Amino acid sequence: MRLTPALVVFTLALSLACGRPGKEGDGGGLFGDDTGDDGTDLPTLADVPNAVAYLNNDTQGRHYSELAHPGDVCPQGWTHLGGGYNTVACTSGKPGVVALLDETVDGDHYSTFDQEGEVCPEGWEYIGGGYNSVACHKAGNEGPPVYIDQDTDGNHYGDLPHAGEVCPQGWTHLGGGSYTQACQAPARWAAAYLNNNKAGVHYDDMENPGEVCPEGWQHVGGGYYTQVCAKDGGGAIGTLNKNKDLVHMDELDNEGDVCPEGWTYLGGGYENVACEGAKPGNVLLLNDDVNGVHIDDMDNPGDVCPDGFGFIGGGYYTIACADI
Repeated sequence: MRLTPALVVFTLALSLACGRPGKEGDGGGLFGDDTGDDGTDLPTLADVPNAVAYLNNDTQGRHYSELAHPGDVCPQGWTHLGGGYNTVACTSGKPGVVALLDETVDGDHYSTFDQEGEVCPEGWEYIGGGYNSVACHKAGNEGPPVYIDQDTDGNHYGDLPHAGEVCPQGWTHLGGGSYTQACQAPARWAAAYLNNNKAGVHYDDMENPGEVCPEGWQHVGGGYYTQVCAKDGGGAIGTLNKNKDLVHMDELDNEGDVCPEGWTYLGGGYENVACEGAKPGNVLLLNDDVNGVHIDDMDNPGDVCPDGFGFIGGGYYTIACADI
């Protein structure tokens, strides 16, 4: 499996973290009812974004560059959306989530298995390889994976009796994910990875690192040089470093001005800004369109966005496209 930049894993985790609870009038829930036993609304499939995966090899181990068309790396029945940063973006076109794992919950690395897909948890489908990892898919109304390396008390997973203990209470440990642990939210939560709040204060300068989380967000642990904040019923999360005019955040008076109109600035991430959309959805980070045309060869880089996605700004050597 070929390696690609680690930031792909990081931004993928953000782009998949979205969702909101159902509301009255949304229609039947997943199991034929749109309310729980206590009368509260349940999420419906209409609320759940389609599954998106960034892959660099298919389930037979073939790298996308070795195939007749990069989109052939997508699993059968999935749609090619374009090229990410040394990856290919694919969607199932149906509600679901994707987790990128390199170890099982017991710490067994995928390279120790006869078939790397054996790293996927029970009930998850192996769909190919991502960045030094295995892509596992689960259809339906599932909580998204969040990647953390420390718990809310600052304990690293490597210092705990079991790595899965780093996950917040009530969350499910899925396995290891690129120097982190993948923890599945119990419902459709949004997740933002922040290192400074909206006032520009870094979490290292706070009495409690969790104070970096915006009001209404829950601190769930530490991420890759960030703190991870989660919100029940949040919208799509865009991780941007350029606005729609492709002006870099460092060139703006307020880095939050990177966020598109109608999106909420949450704070700064790892060399980017976290913006929350008004409703759930996916944010793609692409540098090639479905025909293989690179953004540098386009008169309007926003043209890289596939049908159903709108241009919202720039990411890490990519263009950000949202389906909300």
